Amino acid sequence: HCICKDCPPVSVSVSVASSSLSGSGGDTTTNKILPQLGRIFLILHHKEIAMKVDTAKLILAAFPAKCRLVVAGIGPEYQASMKELNEAMTMQSNNKDGANNNCLVLFPDENAKSIQDILVQDYGHLPQQHASDDDYQPYDLIVLDGTWAQARKIHTKYIAPTMEGGPRRVQLSESAVETLQEANDQSGHQLRRHTVSWRQVGTYEATRLFLKDLEQALPTDLFSSSSSSSSSSKESIPTEPVWKQISKYQAIANEAARRELGPPRESQNQAS
Repeated sequence: HCICKDCPPVSVSVSVASSSLSGSGGDTTTNKILPQLGRIFLILHHKEIAMKVDTAKLILAAFPAKCRLVVAGIGPEYQASMKELNEAMTMQSNNKDGANNNCLVLFPDENAKSIQDILVQDYGHLPQQHASDDDYQPYDLIVLDGTWAQARKIHTKYIAPTMEGGPRRVQLSESAVETLQEANDQSGHQLRRHTVSWRQVGTYEATRLFLKDLEQALPTDLFSSSSSSSSSSKESIPTEPVWKQISKYQAIANEAARRELGPPRESQNQAS
């Protein structure tokens, strides 16, 4: 059951001044979508590639220009995306004294902070009045996909600790975690179950809620310039927040997987 046509790349249609979009001389086409972010590196455990219930690949479908698919276990000599990831993790940012890496890992370890806290740490406040080429540098985001055990192994093998020069860890805000824990909100729950309710949430939905945190802290329209009146200098940005545009993708993927795999199998103990 192919769902590609039901989960298209995020669209653009509203014109804003391109001169104010963040960037470092790169392709402005990529920056039209989520100017708050540079690249999204999606590291997949190799066992996830062909799994029908894996929805993380929807991140690539939604953001084909920004997302880089990296398969864990394949070296940089065989996949350019791994080489690009390694370079991103060692590239220093221009924020403050340059000590902070401008690459973030979505992983809830003991040192992880919300994106709101990271923005305040880097700029002294939420840089909502300074979303410009000179004042704001978009972050690269690393997302790990696999079971929790697989993700922890990927995290240990490929991501150096922050104290050793590795990228900082970012986690969902408290409000996002509360959303995941709500029993009546199953939209982002993957088909594979876990005894801890919030661990049922898949990589895709966790990423989507991170984008919600990011877009609420730095709305995309802050990257538009009202002072520019030249229509020739305008580009397009999303008509609504990206996290809303892709809100239905998880449910679409789950329904397709159910059609493909059939109804959940009942154990013999339950049947008796």
